Amino acid sequence: MSVGNVDDRIPGTTIFEEEYRELARLRYKLDDPALSREEKGHIQDRIAKVSERVNPRWPR
Repeated sequence: MSVGNVDDRIPGTTIFEEEYRELARLRYKLDDPALSREEKGHIQDRIAKVSERVNPRWPR
């Protein structure tokens, strides 16, 4: 993931590897029983956005 002009990806990885890593992190975070329903909704929205970037629907 990059913020502004800073690219904080792990050197030698592709963007897709970073996206898959983020998906795994978000799915793990979603399993936290301490999360409120609203927080889980935000995480699910983020998972949907990342999933769309990795595997776009076709046709658009």
